[in-house]
Amino acid sequence: MTTAEVELGAAKGYAMVPGRAEARALAGAVVDAAVAGGHPRSKAIAATLETAAAEREQGRDERWAEAQQTVVAFTELVDHT
Repeated sequence: MTTAEVELGAAKGYAMVPGRAEARALAGAVVDAAVAGGHPRSKAIAATLETAAAEREQGRDERWAEAQQTVVAFTELVDHT
């Protein structure tokens, strides 16, 4: 896990990403601070992030639906001997 914390003016930003990914963590923290600090593009940034999250969730739902088609139903065998 890689974490980053930044200050952008009076706003603080924080991010945590899996693995060793310093650049991604730093970028996330900068975006977090920009939105928290009311940067002029913060509304556009938030809208982009919301769209990306929705697309990611839809993709996850689609993969889950595909995986459900491969589920094997087992029945219990009863020995009648």
